[in-house]
Amino acid sequence: MLSIAPPETTSASLADFENVDNAEVAQMLLEAARVKWFDKAKRFGFANIWGSSEDVCVHVEILRSSGLADS
Repeated sequence: MLSIAPPETTSASLADFENVDNAEVAQMLLEAARVKWFDKAKRFGFANIWGSSEDVCVHVEILRSSGLADS
């Protein structure tokens, strides 16, 4: 029989951003983008930067840390 245990913590953490200073982020240049798609169940999606063919992956934890609710 196979079993799956839930994670020990309830809040996800993005290791890439653990050491990022919020004041430094506040000084960064923002780029306009539009959401291509976002899957709330998968907790991520992609946005397209205006004037570029590049896409950016957007994780729900980044949205929450930016003050956006997931209601």
